[in-house]
Amino acid sequence: MRLARLPITFVLLLLTGSLPALDDAAEAEVLLEKAAYLESIDGNPREALRLYRGIRKTGLPAQTIARTLLGEATCLDALGQDEPARRKFLELLARYPDQSELAEVAREYLSSRLWDTPASYMPEKMLFYAEMVKPGNEIIRLAGSIRGTPFENPVDSSRTLAADPEASAAQVPSTGPTGWISAFLSKAVFRELSKMGGVALGVPAAGDPEKDYLAVLSAGKSDALSGYITSLLSLEKPRVVGFIQDMPLYEVEKVDKNYFLAAGEKVVVLGRPRQLVEEAVKRHSTHSTSLATNSEFVNAWSKKKDALMFFFLDGGEKFPSDLGFKETTDAFNLGEIGPVSMAISTDPDTDTLHATLWTKKNNPQKTDLLGLLATDEVDPDLIRSMPPESLGFFALASKDLRKKISDIASGIETLPNSQRTPLANSLRASLGWLLEKEPFSLLAGQTRSVVIGSYPNAALLKISSSVKEFGNLSALQIYRPLYFAALQFNEPIAGEKILRKAIAKYAASLPGAPATLEFSQEPLGKQPGSPPHHFVQPLPGIRPGYIRIKEQFIIAMSPAILKAAVRSRKLDDKDRFPLPADGSSKILYLRPKPIFSALAPLHKQIPILALKNMKAAVLSTREEKDALIIDLTISNLLPTLNGFLSNLAESINEPEIIPSEK
Repeated sequence: MRLARLPITFVLLLLTGSLPALDDAAEAEVLLEKAAYLESIDGNPREALRLYRGIRKTGLPAQTIARTLLGEATCLDALGQDEPARRKFLELLARYPDQSELAEVAREYLSSRLWDTPASYMPEKMLFYAEMVKPGNEIIRLAGSIRGTPFENPVDSSRTLAADPEASAAQVPSTGPTGWISAFLSKAVFRELSKMGGVALGVPAAGDPEKDYLAVLSAGKSDALSGYITSLLSLEKPRVVGFIQDMPLYEVEKVDKNYFLAAGEKVVVLGRPRQLVEEAVKRHSTHSTSLATNSEFVNAWSKKKDALMFFFLDGGEKFPSDLGFKETTDAFNLGEIGPVSMAISTDPDTDTLHATLWTKKNNPQKTDLLGLLATDEVDPDLIRSMPPESLGFFALASKDLRKKISDIASGIETLPNSQRTPLANSLRASLGWLLEKEPFSLLAGQTRSVVIGSYPNAALLKISSSVKEFGNLSALQIYRPLYFAALQFNEPIAGEKILRKAIAKYAASLPGAPATLEFSQEPLGKQPGSPPHHFVQPLPGIRPGYIRIKEQFIIAMSPAILKAAVRSRKLDDKDRFPLPADGSSKILYLRPKPIFSALAPLHKQIPILALKNMKAAVLSTREEKDALIIDLTISNLLPTLNGFLSNLAESINEPEIIPSEK
C-alpha cells in the first residue's frame, strides 16, 4: 500500500523548524520547503527527490539532516523503489533515533511495509519466528558452497566441466541420500529461490508449541516457485478439504500428524492445525492484527537492516517446562529479558557472515547473574595491539576489575547444582585463587582493561605434517602455544610496580628457576623508537617480560610476541582480523584454521572439518543500560560452508552397520 498522500503531521515536520543563522543551514531550509511542497502538494516526488538529494548533509543540525533523509525515503516509496526507500528509513532510525517525531514516521512506514512480508500472516503473539528475507542474488552466491561436494547437481557439474575441462569434477554419488538431494539442488531452482519474496516459519504462543506451527512462502517475483513446491507436495497425495478466499486448502495425511496447505499463485501457507492456516490467509488479506503490528516485533524489525535471515523470540511468552529452559531461565533470571531478535547478513566483498543478537532488559536495575556479568567498553586502541596471527584472545574491561571478578565468582556460587558444570566449578576455583593470591590479587585491583591471548610457536607451523606422520595424539605434544596478556591500569605507575612483582613471582615458580630475579632492560628491536623490553630470565631461552605502548602494558614469555604486537599497531584495518563493533564490552577472537587443520586428520567430525576452513571468528557483546547486543563475524564463509557440506555428505552416506548375530 503506497503512501498516496502524506500525513499532515509529516508535512508540518518538514516545513517547520527553526532557521539557523548559518548560510548553509538557511539554504537547506529553503530547499526542504520547496521539496516538501513538490512532494505533498504538487504531487511530484521525482523532482522533490532531486531537491532532497541536493541538500548538503554535512555541517547541518541533526534535525535538518534527518528531515532530508525522511523526505528521500518517502519520495522513493512514492516512486515504487521499495528497497532504497527501506534503507533510507532505516538509516534515519540508526543515525537519529533521538529525533522522535521523525523516527515515529519512519517506524510507521516500516510497520506498513511489513504487510508485504510473511509476518503479516502470523498471529500477533509468537513464541518463535524465523524468516529468510528477500534473499535475491545472495542465494545464488551461497549456492556456490555446494560446488565440488556430493550435493552438487550432476547436470550443473557436467556443464561446468564442459565449459572448463580443467575444473575439478564434482564428487556426485549415483545413489544414496545425497544423490536424491542433489537432484533438486540445480541452478534453475536456485534462480527461482533468489526471486522469492521471503519464507518464514513460526510457532504461535497460543496452542501446543510441540505440535502447532505455521510456515509461509511468498513467491515474490517468481512465477514458478509456488507451482514447483505444490508439485513436490503432490507426491504426498494431498486432498482438497475446502477453499479459503479462492485458495484451495489441502490436507496432507502423515502417519504421525497431518498438516494443511493453502496454495495460491503467489503464496503457499502450511501448518497445523487447520484453523491456524485458515486464519493466516484471512489475516493477511484483511490487514488484521498480526505479528507485523506487534510493537516489539516492529522495533526489532527496524534494526535488522539488510539481513538475509531474521529471528524473533518472544521472551515475554512462557515456554513449556519440559523443553528444558526452566532451570536456565531461573539461574540467569531470563524472565526479566524481553524479546530476543537476531539478524544474519553476509558481505560478498569480504566473504564474511555477520550475526547480531539483541534483547531488552525489562528490569535493568535488578541485580542478577546477567547484571553481575556486565562489563564496561573495551578501549579499541587496546585491540590494535593484538597480532592477527594469534590463535585467539579474550578482552574485557571494568572500572573495578577485582570487584567484577568477585561478583562473577559469587554469581557462579548461586547457580543451582544442575547448572554447576565442571567448567563453571573450575572457573570459580580459578577466580578464587586470583582474588586471594598476591600480588595477582593486587594486580586485578589496579587493572581496568585486560586481554588474554594465545600465540602459535614455531612448532605450530609443522604440526599438520607431524600429526599425519605419527598418526596419534602424541604428536600434538610438540604444540605449545605461547600466552600473552595486555593490561591497562587505573594508575599506570602503581600498576607497573605490581606487574613487575607478579612477573618475577611467576618466573621464580618455574622448575629450576632461582628464588630471586632482577629485571633487565633493552630495546625490543633495532628500529629507532623501539619500546624498551623489561624482562627477567629465570631459565635459558625463557624471558618473561613486558613493553609499554601509551597506557598499555603488553606481557609475554617471548620477545617475538611483543614484536608482533608492535607490528600489529602499524597495520591497516583491512589487514586485520574482523574488528568488533564499536562499544564492545567483551571480545572473543578465535582463529580456528591452524588449530583444526592439525586436528582434522585425527577426527572425522563435521564441526572439525568445517572449522578448519574458517579464517577467523570474532564474538563480542555490547551491554547497554536496558539492552544486551551480541555480534558475531565469521571469515571465509563459502569455504567453511563447503567443508561442512562435504563432511555432512560423508556422514549421510555412511552405511549403517548392523551387528551380526552370534
